[in-house]
Amino acid sequence: MELKDKIVYLRNSHKMTQNDFAKKLFVSRQTITKWESGESLPTIDNIKAISELFKISVDELLDLDIDTKRRRNVNLFTDISVIFVLLCSVTFLIFYFYFVNANNDINHQFLYISTDSIFILAVFLLILFLIITFLVFLNLKVRKKK
Repeated sequence: MELKDKIVYLRNSHKMTQNDFAKKLFVSRQTITKWESGESLPTIDNIKAISELFKISVDELLDLDIDTKRRRNVNLFTDISVIFVLLCSVTFLIFYFYFVNANNDINHQFLYISTDSIFILAVFLLILFLIITFLVFLNLKVRKKK
């Protein structure tokens, strides 16, 4: 929400007219009109006074919670990436054992594991481990910035 909209919302939610609001901030009604229309912005002192008047933080008034939003987006990306990697792993294992080993048809065993299969599986698990380690490292690095 933009500052002008937030000022209108806060003023209306506290059932104040522009005159009442202006008197409490020691400014003119025309100044309030300019803030609410977006023609001008309040000074830093007025922003502090508005936040104190409505009992909200300056960060909340100005929507300055950018770092939290960025961390939330990175955490969401990391969570989605881990889920994606795990789903790919399960899919790989199912298709590998079903299609590759089913074609071997050795004694009709569904889960016959050859040495080639073990090598491919080990390489895949190593790559998967490296990807998950990188994602966890990325997540920890972002959390340290808090």
